[in-house]
Amino acid sequence: MSAAGSADGAKSPTSAPAKVLVVDDTPLNVKLLTDLLGVKGYAVSSATERRRCARQASRPKSPTLCCSIS
Repeated sequence: MSAAGSADGAKSPTSAPAKVLVVDDTPLNVKLLTDLLGVKGYAVSSATERRRCARQASRPKSPTLCCSIS
């Protein structure tokens, strides 16, 4: 179940879609996850660089992280 309270990230009448930050150093992986999560209704942002990821994750109300940086 997502943070939005449903099996997918779709926006319910009383809440915004769950936010997900997709981070990977392979642009194709980022695109794939971004597309898949977006279709499911999640509010997706992405990053391919560690610094950008750290900036986005440190913001108040930061999104859930989905990452793999080697």
